[in-house]
Amino acid sequence: MTRRIMVIGVLTLALMVPSAIVRAQSDEARTALWSGRYEEAIQTWEALYRRDIATGEDMRGLLAAYMRLGRYDRAMEVGEEYVVAAPADAPEIFNKLGEALYATGDVAGARRRFEAAVAAGATDRLTARLNLAIVDFERGARRQAMERFESFIDVYNDGEATSAADMMAVARACTYLGIDDPQLFHDAVRAYDRAIEMSPGDPEPRLGLGELFLDKYDSTEAAGLIGEALRLDDQWARTHVAEARRLQFEGSADALARTERALELNPRSVAAWVQRATMLLATGNREEATHDARQALEVNPGSMQALAVLAAAQYLERDQDAFAASRATAAAINPRSAAFLETVSEQAAQNRLYGEAVELSLQAVESDPRAWEAWGTLGLNQLRVGEIEAGRESLERAFAGDPFNVWYKNTLDLLDTFPGYRNVRTANFELFMRADRADLLGPYLGAVAEEAWAELTAKYGYEPPDRVRVEVFERHADFSVRTVGLAGLGALGVAFGPVIAVDAPGVSGMSEFNWGATLWHEIAHVIAMGVSESRVPRWFTEGLSVYEEHRARPGWGEHVDPGFLLAYLRGDMLPVSRINEGFFRPRYPQHISHSYVQGSLVFEFLDEQFGFAVIPQLLREYAGGATDAEAVAAVLAWEMSEFDERFDTYVRTRFAGPMAALAAHLERAPEGEQPAAATPVDVGSARERADADPEDFVAHLQAGIELADAGQLDQAEPYLRRAKRLFPGHAGPDSPYLYLARAHVERGDLAAAIDELSTLVTLTDKQLQARLWLAGLLEEVGSPEGAAAVLETAFYIDLDLPDELDKAARLHEVAGNWPAVVRARRALLGLDPVDRAAAYYELARAQMGAGDVTAARRAVLFALEIAPSYEAAQELLLELRARRSET
Repeated sequence: MTRRIMVIGVLTLALMVPSAIVRAQSDEARTALWSGRYEEAIQTWEALYRRDIATGEDMRGLLAAYMRLGRYDRAMEVGEEYVVAAPADAPEIFNKLGEALYATGDVAGARRRFEAAVAAGATDRLTARLNLAIVDFERGARRQAMERFESFIDVYNDGEATSAADMMAVARACTYLGIDDPQLFHDAVRAYDRAIEMSPGDPEPRLGLGELFLDKYDSTEAAGLIGEALRLDDQWARTHVAEARRLQFEGSADALARTERALELNPRSVAAWVQRATMLLATGNREEATHDARQALEVNPGSMQALAVLAAAQYLERDQDAFAASRATAAAINPRSAAFLETVSEQAAQNRLYGEAVELSLQAVESDPRAWEAWGTLGLNQLRVGEIEAGRESLERAFAGDPFNVWYKNTLDLLDTFPGYRNVRTANFELFMRADRADLLGPYLGAVAEEAWAELTAKYGYEPPDRVRVEVFERHADFSVRTVGLAGLGALGVAFGPVIAVDAPGVSGMSEFNWGATLWHEIAHVIAMGVSESRVPRWFTEGLSVYEEHRARPGWGEHVDPGFLLAYLRGDMLPVSRINEGFFRPRYPQHISHSYVQGSLVFEFLDEQFGFAVIPQLLREYAGGATDAEAVAAVLAWEMSEFDERFDTYVRTRFAGPMAALAAHLERAPEGEQPAAATPVDVGSARERADADPEDFVAHLQAGIELADAGQLDQAEPYLRRAKRLFPGHAGPDSPYLYLARAHVERGDLAAAIDELSTLVTLTDKQLQARLWLAGLLEEVGSPEGAAAVLETAFYIDLDLPDELDKAARLHEVAGNWPAVVRARRALLGLDPVDRAAAYYELARAQMGAGDVTAARRAVLFALEIAPSYEAAQELLLELRARRSET
């Protein structure tokens, strides 16, 4: 008997060893799946399947590996084979089979498999229950779907969720329930956190939680979770799509590359095709976006997301028949969904059709009043078209339904500050600015705005139908929230058509910028959008606005600098036919700013070749729906390839000298390096290079600056003069004009210093200190009018300059320019001077000089109200009364 027991024991041990090996292989395959080694996982599980020893759990993993590679057909083929071969274990793969069917548009088949998994009590039955609820929700059976989602609360509370997959099902159910009860988003986060604890090697719980944060515009939280998921598995297309969404949200140029990486990993990823189509559509590339949407629909004809992006492209193309057909298809899938129209609305806004976006969002919320994202899109676009109160109401409704949306919260917080703002009305503008800054900013901003209006409306033959609202923000973070909902936007101004948002002069936290040029730039956008009916491509309107800045004042706008020409010489700049990509897919850090410059050169070129008249003609072609190629063919009679060649020749001819002067640096510098004299160099080596090559701009500039900084101005001057001749347009912080002016002042040659600085300030819209220096020199040599004129250019950079404003007022008074005196005196009052009575008195004097007796009387009365015994004010009041009696 003992011997028999021993034999049985040996036999049991012998059977256990292969079983243990099989389990180890299965575990290795699972690890391979979670770490992105899909082929390895497939090979292992397929081997177990061929040996008839694969469990239902193994087969579920095998199907998952197929699906992550986009092999949905293979997943269904092998799954159906297993159902026949192993009917007892078949329920274990019913849910996964259902997911493959649903991913390819077979809704009925997917539903049957999900129901079968639930009925059979499969291990993943909770996931199958979740999938049934999602099918109901996405097909319009919302009440039934919500009842199914609601049941997961009991699942969690009763301890039925025993695996990470179960916890993820609970989390996703809570996410849907959060539509009606936002507090359940907290439960979703807790369930995801529990899933991460239960299965730390699986990237899916982290990814799911990261996607949830991304849906709430919390990119910071999303970044860490998506990054962790990528570290676990960088071969899963879904992780790259999520990262692409996050990068797009952050405004990163790397977003498209991430999406393309997702498509490399899974060419049948519907999410990746939709993401790429969405991004392309935002850049105006409707043809490629349409192609990508159709690629997604080939995989899954029932994808509402793909259908919505396709419809958005059709809408933007003004193909009303095709759009109507897509809308009917979407209604057949889910007649109650607002997501379809919300997507179209969002794309309309991305393409600057803000008024149309409002109408589309109104239709979306009418179809589903609980579509909080649609309410949010509606509110944001109402604000963009100037419907402030309606926008607030829509955003409040959106935030009440989705209080975790950072964008809504930030925007509502900003709107709460608006009672502290004041409207300053001019003939054609409504300047909306902080009340305590309105007296300072209003006179100057109003003057620039009206001047831009007069010039640009006459040039383009277009006047906006209503006053343009200009919102001026003292904090860059507020400006950023107003435009994109979050802090961190790098721009200084944005035009929405009837509404402009800009940073205030001298706003803290930003580098020196010219608010006058910025405001002119944005008003030019308003005109271009009006003429083109908001259909102008971004490259065109940005380049045109810079071109108009150049014509407004000497030095305004971005200009050709050494960095731009080096990029052009390296071949980093794109041809005109692809210039729009530079704004949306920059190749290097400065590519966007260089694209502004390149765009402005396109209009310099067109003006030279054809005259200005072709520019409004092109805008009208865009209004009719033309593409770049169609507009160019209609107006210029060129193919885009010819445009590319002619423009390239123009640039290389116009800047042949500076390009030659940079050639030596181009040969030596690592790719992407910009010439900067601030970079420490050995002065000996710089001088040696300059002496060896009289055409090397960078060497001469560096040698001159190093010598000047060492106090050797006489030795520095020849190098600086040569650098100036080689690149006369270089007006950056290391400009040779500055160093030469310094040398002249030290020698007492003020006239020469004035010449250098006068040239410098016509080449740039920055250089505040150089302007103040120049104004002082001009006053010193007895040129009050010249000094006042230069100070006025300084005020376009910063207005918080009380001493300079007072000086400008005095200088303008000497020259008899009373309107300018009035403007400066009014601005000084806006700086809340200590002696307000004296400030009002000076304003009254200026207004009297300008012939405005009524305003002068009002100002002097303010002075006397503050200081009743102010004798000079009393005398002025008597003089004003005498003048009134004379008239």
